[in-house]
Amino acid sequence: LKENDQSLQFTIVMTSSHGCGSNSSGQIELMLQRRCLRDDGYGVGEVLDDQTHVDPNLALILDGPDRSAEVHRRLALLLEFPNTLLYAQPVTNIVDYTARYAAESSFLARDLPPNIHLLSFYAAAPGYTIILRLQHIYPKDEHPTLSQPVTLNLLTLFGEYTPKTIEETTLSANQPLSEVRRPVWRTEDGVSASLPAAALDPTQVTLTPRDIRTFRVAF
Repeated sequence: LKENDQSLQFTIVMTSSHGCGSNSSGQIELMLQRRCLRDDGYGVGEVLDDQTHVDPNLALILDGPDRSAEVHRRLALLLEFPNTLLYAQPVTNIVDYTARYAAESSFLARDLPPNIHLLSFYAAAPGYTIILRLQHIYPKDEHPTLSQPVTLNLLTLFGEYTPKTIEETTLSANQPLSEVRRPVWRTEDGVSASLPAAALDPTQVTLTPRDIRTFRVAF
């Protein structure tokens, strides 16, 4: 919800879909669970008394439109992918523990830009090969800077690990993008063209707003 003068925006970030409405001015009603005492007459023909336990996770943002757009995309990812808790034997001295064991490590040489999300990163046979999937999380024109295209150098992304080959694939990683041949369709303007994918330059990989690109990286 936004003020008429676009100075303030009210945003609700949630991990699952909820019904939302406003019965009167200045109020918002958010349906967390559908438990009706009688049939609501909308065609189902039965009482919708869902007794499944729900534990909704909601976050409220009250800020200007630009700041709200900046925050709510990343906050949604934090709610959807919370930190994973790992357990170990009780530690009596944290200094000795961190001296003996690696308490922090990253496969990446640096943080990704704030508008780029590491959507997938997993091993793929054969050999030392991973599937890397990157997503631009902002739509076009939602934010003055974060909605701009981002260009990455994949050769320097992995720090001390230097890729031997990087190949872009389809979104599901089941076929090299260079081998994809799109169907040719008759249109009002003639016949659609099926152009081959441009050659990949791993030092200049650009993601436009809402773009998702998948790569097979071999080390």
